[in-house]
Order: sequence, then structure tokens, then C-alpha cells
Amino acid sequence: MAAATLITTAMALALQAAAQTPVQTPSGSDSDQQQASDRIAPVVDQSQDIVVTAQKRAENVQDVPISVIALDGKTLERANVTTVADLQRIAPSLTIARAQNTTNQNIRIRGVGSGSSTAIEPSVAIFLDGVYIPRAGSIIGNLVDIAGIEVLRGPQGTLFGRNASVGAISIKTADPTFDCAGSATLTIGNYGRIRSEGMLNIPLSDTFAVRFAGSAERYEGDFTSLNPYPHRLGRLSTVLGRASALWQPTDRLKWIVKGDYQTIAGDGQTPYEILPSTLPANNSFPARGDPDGAGPRTGPSLSTGDPYDRVVSNYLFGVADDRVWGVSSDLSYDLANDYTLRLIQGYRNWRSDPKEGDAIQTPLALVRRNQYYSSKSQSHELQFISPERGLFNRSFDFVAGLYYYREEYSIDTVIDLLDDYCVPFIRNVIPALLNGCLAGAKTGAGADYFDQTTTSKAGYLQGTLHLGDRVRFTLGGRYTDDRKSGQIVQVKNNAAELFHTAENTQLRLNDDRFTWRAGAQFDAARDVMLFATYSTGFKSGGFNSSFSSRVLGQGRIFQAETVTNYEVGIRSELFDRAITANATLYRTTIDDLQERGFDGLIFTTRNVGSLRQQGVEFDLVARPTRTLSMGVAGAYLDSQYLDFRNAPNLPAFGGTQDLTGTRANFSPEWQGNGFVQFQDKLASGHGILARTDVRYQAATNLGSDSNANPDTIEPAYALFSARLALTTPDERFQFSLFGDNLFNKGYCGQRVTQTAESLLGVRNPATGATAIRCVVGSPRRYGAQVRMSFR
Repeated sequence: MAAATLITTAMALALQAAAQTPVQTPSGSDSDQQQASDRIAPVVDQSQDIVVTAQKRAENVQDVPISVIALDGKTLERANVTTVADLQRIAPSLTIARAQNTTNQNIRIRGVGSGSSTAIEPSVAIFLDGVYIPRAGSIIGNLVDIAGIEVLRGPQGTLFGRNASVGAISIKTADPTFDCAGSATLTIGNYGRIRSEGMLNIPLSDTFAVRFAGSAERYEGDFTSLNPYPHRLGRLSTVLGRASALWQPTDRLKWIVKGDYQTIAGDGQTPYEILPSTLPANNSFPARGDPDGAGPRTGPSLSTGDPYDRVVSNYLFGVADDRVWGVSSDLSYDLANDYTLRLIQGYRNWRSDPKEGDAIQTPLALVRRNQYYSSKSQSHELQFISPERGLFNRSFDFVAGLYYYREEYSIDTVIDLLDDYCVPFIRNVIPALLNGCLAGAKTGAGADYFDQTTTSKAGYLQGTLHLGDRVRFTLGGRYTDDRKSGQIVQVKNNAAELFHTAENTQLRLNDDRFTWRAGAQFDAARDVMLFATYSTGFKSGGFNSSFSSRVLGQGRIFQAETVTNYEVGIRSELFDRAITANATLYRTTIDDLQERGFDGLIFTTRNVGSLRQQGVEFDLVARPTRTLSMGVAGAYLDSQYLDFRNAPNLPAFGGTQDLTGTRANFSPEWQGNGFVQFQDKLASGHGILARTDVRYQAATNLGSDSNANPDTIEPAYALFSARLALTTPDERFQFSLFGDNLFNKGYCGQRVTQTAESLLGVRNPATGATAIRCVVGSPRRYGAQVRMSFR
């Protein structure tokens, strides 16, 4: 009811103010905007249109009937967004969290998403320069020389494909231009952070230009492990290079080719702390870790007290070794009568070899997990785009395309048993397995090898009918044919290794689906657009790659989930563009939901009932003066399982429970972002920028398992960041200070059930709960930056 009232009020305000709003002219082409972003601009042109390609053609964001957050390169710089994970600071409804290692990135829109360390397909599709990125773990590095990012909320299955069932993130790197330009930036921060980046754009002729961009960053880590000796963890070293070339021999032909290469090294660890309030007072872990197994002497405790002090006592070490490279080609040709033929092709190669111990996250040296991820993907998309209003007496236009995608993906895991596994752990917990543990292999005690090949073919068509200058109707559809084949092999070389069992299973899955979208737009007044949309989407089915003994054979296959979505909204610019007010009211229903469950040792995926996510998203930006701007963006979410009768129960109770009618995890009732920005020129001619941002999240269940465990509810919190910059009069140099999480707020990005909790003796039989670990969020980070640019 509150959401509907907000929409109605916004519409009334927009219609009342629209009569006072004069017609604005576009501020320039994409090329003009990019050239402007290559230099340090001291004052923002508040009337500048933001151009997006959410519907496969360049449009003003205010004309697009989609709930979209559009961020240009300058906005990203001012908000100090340097990685994809930083986007959630300025994009409500978007949540990005990582787990133990760098490969596990959990990206969600409107509370729905999936982790990336398994073979499950993402719910939020990611695109880099129009090329689909199948594994979110491969984009954890730096954002360098970015032209813009679009966060599209709601199903984007018609134009973007099967795995954009709840949204998409489209990242656009800067294209070469026919102007000589360059920049160099050096950043120094706490925790030993040193980052350098640069860009050089060179026109080699009137028809050919190249652009080079790169960065190198070193981070010494922000927490300490005391076990087996005091050492810093969280270390990362990232190197990224990108080369781009533009060939434009005629006004009709344009070809852009880009190649990038990135490496990430370090330990890849994050604080994974026990929440003391969830650890039963009478837990038996100290006895199970007793070195001699007799007498009053006991082993260490799982809890170290304050989970946010960034000091852990787990036996902890890790290795991160990620390499990703790719090439993309974007060839467009303008045919007669302004039709455009466009071919976007890409190849991505990602390899990650994370190692972690103790992987069970205890003070004992129990298990080292060695993993190997490999993804090789290629995509080819042919688009045929009509001129805007170019058919039937300027009343119809369309976008059509053919799409082909193939990925070869593998996940291998090898388990090594460390010094404390057989004695004292197995001796104290399962003594019958002690002799087998001592006699069996310690290195390579268990292993699993998973691989799958995915082939997807699709065709889509979307057309828009214009009835006069104020009314538009859109109808589009996409047919997708997915084929998957795979195999999982498990071996067990030590009788006491508890994670693996013997298995050799061939897997196959075929799925085809038609998704569609229908919508209407009405220009109610100047710079006021109302819209309503119905759309469908689906996320492909797949295979459980987990090495769980609970899921074997054909039980590893889960089916596709389907999505239906209703949206109504308003886009408005009021009072001579002094105010931008947008809002979207939506209802999304997901059937055959792919839900991850925890079996005590590992996570598995299965289809459950249905989930409804509904709410309102709004953003309001005010520019009361030429130098001052402020804004607030928020998202209200009403989440409810419509059918979840076979939900997992609390660990100590076992079995299942009926959670129909409850709220889904990762679905806060409120999320919000706000900013205040002042930008002007001083009397000396120097430019000054001061900006502060805040991100708010209401209390929400961040549990890794959907069992309605109250111990996995994270209280509400707010994070503040700020930036202060000074630009020289010639706009060549900029000096800035910045800080994130300024008040050093301790919070959890996820709350995860303790691995092997039943064996560790940390269950509470009275409440059904068990020990919960907190993936501790980033601490206060601050630093200084100097940038030099020329053109």
C-alpha cells in the first residue's frame, strides 16, 4: 500500500510540474560524452543525457521502460567505485557478497541470485562490452577505464537471454576515439594498498585509433590469523591490461576489437568468524579436539570473542591464483535507409586455482581444499536494428537477433588431510575409522572431477509501435534451446575422508523455452513518461557439482526455474531538469525455484516451490544549484515463499519443514543509498569536489541455508563513504582524499552454517540451531590519490 501511494504521489508531482519544464535538447553523441569523460571536468553539466543500450539501441535512460540504474564513468570515479562489488554502495536492490575464497561471488538483484563457485547458472547475467560472462568469479578484479555500467532490474530474458531471469549488469569499457588523450593515476591507502592505473588513446590515422588501459594493485591484507603463527591475511595482487582498436573507414562501417588479460594472486582469504551468540555453551568441540583424548585437558575453542576485531584463531592459510583473458569484436555496418547490422563476438578464458586450509574453518589443522576452476566460453550475436520509427510511416521499429553460446566448464577438488585430522579429530569423534585414517592416503585423500559443456542457441525479435508522439506499445519474444552434457567422478583414497564417495555419473539435460515481453509507454507530459510491462524469463537447469554423498546419480539434475514479472513506473525530469524522479512498482514470481541447501558438509541445489518478490524501487535526484546535487534511491521489498513445503529444517532437528508464507533470505525489507555532492570552481580557478555516500540495509536473513534460522539474521546497518578532490585550473591534475566505511562498522556480508557442525559437536538440541560463521565485511579503508590527464 505504501509503495502504491509513493508511485501515485510521484505521478501527481510529475504531472503538476511538467508544464513548467521546457523541452531539452540532447547533449551530444556517445563519442562526445566519452571524450568529455577522458579529462577531469570540474563542474558537471546537469542537463547531460545518460545514454544506455538496455534495449539494444542507444536511448536516453529516461525513455527506457525498465528499472535501470545507469552510471557513467565520472559517477563511478566520484563514488570511488573500483570493483564490481563496490556497485552495491550506489545501486539499491543490488547485493554482492563473497564467501571463503575469491571465486565465490554471490550477486543478487531484488533478493534473488546464486553463488558462482558451483555449476549453477547465475540469476543475474553479467556482460562485458556486450559479451556474456558466465562465471561471476572471473570479474572480481579492478574496473579500469570504464565508460559506464547499467544495472537492469527485473527479467531481461527477451533481449539478454536465459540467465538474466532477475536482472543483468552490463559493463561498457571506454572505446578508442580520434583524439589524443591519456591519464595516469596513483592511489595509496591503508592496509598497504598501492594502486596505479593509466590510459593512453592514440589516433593513428583519420580512420584508425588505439587505446591502452591498465592497472596494478597490491593490498597487504586487513586481518590477522594467529594460527599456526601470527600472519597477515587478505593479501591480493592484481594486474590488468586492456588494448582496444577502432577502425572506421567510412561513416557506415565501424569495427572495435578489444583484448584484456588479468591476474590475481595472494591468499584470497576473508575473515570467517564464529558469532559467539550462536555457539552453544556446552558445545563439545574442545573435547573433540583434545590432543590426548583423556583427562581434563581439552583442545581449543571455536570462538575468539569479538567477530569484528579482524583477528582470527583458525588454522588459516590460502592461495589465490586467478587468470582471465578475453577478446571481443564489435562490428557494425549501417545499411541503406539507416538500418544497422551488428555482429558482437567474444571469447573468455578463466582459470582459478584457490587453495584453503583449514577448509572446515577451525583452530585445528584438519583439511586442505585444493580447487581448480576452468571456464572457456565463446559467444556470437548477430543483430539487425531498424531505424527508430523507420517503418510504416514512422510508426514502427524493431530489434532482431540470433545468438550462439558455448561454454566448457570444469571444477576439480582434491582434499588433503592435515596433521590434526586423524589424531585427535577422528580418534575422538569416530574412533572406528582411526586405523583406516592412519593407513590411508593423506594427500589426495578424496577428490572429485566435474565437467560440463553447455550449448545455447537463441533467436529474438522485439518491435515497438508508435501511436503518434506520445504512445508506444512494445512486444518481443525469444526462443532459446539449451543443451548440457557433463560428468562427475568421485574417488576416495582414505576410509576416514568424510566428504567423498565413489561415483562416476554421466549427465545430460536439454531444455528449450520461449520467453516474451509486452509493454506500453505514455508520455504524459514533457519529460514525464509512464510505463507498464509484463515479462517472462527463465534460468537454465543444470547439474549439482558438489561432492556430497547425499546427491548421487541422476539426482544431481535440477530443472529450469521460470519467472513472470509485472511492472508499472514513471520516469520524469522536472523544473528545468532540476529534479529527476523515477519509480517502479513490481511483482516477480519465480516457480521451480533453484534453492541451495546445506547437508552438514556441502551445499546442493534442488528445485523447490515458488517465491514472490514484490515492491517498489525509486530514485530522486535534486540539483538546487549549478554546484550542488543530492539524491536518494531506495528499494522496498515484500518477499514471500508461495510454496516451500519441503524446506530444510534447523540442523539439530533434521528433516524438512513448511516455510510457505515466510520471507526469503537475502531479501531486506528496505535498502537505500543516498549522496550529497558539491562541485564548483574556486576564485583561484581550481576545481573542488566534495561528495559523501551512504548505504543502508534493513535487518535481513543472510543465511547460506534457507531454513529460517533466526541466528542468521543480520541487524540493520549503514555504511558511509566520502571523497574530496581538488583539480588544477588547467584540469590536468587532480588530488583527492577518500574513505569507505568511515565509521568502521562491523557487519556480516553472509552468515554461513559451520561446516561439519554435527561432527564438531556445536549443535544446540534445544533450539535446533548450530554454530554460525560471519563473512566479515570490509573495514574502514581510506587513502589519497593523484591523477594526471592530458588531451
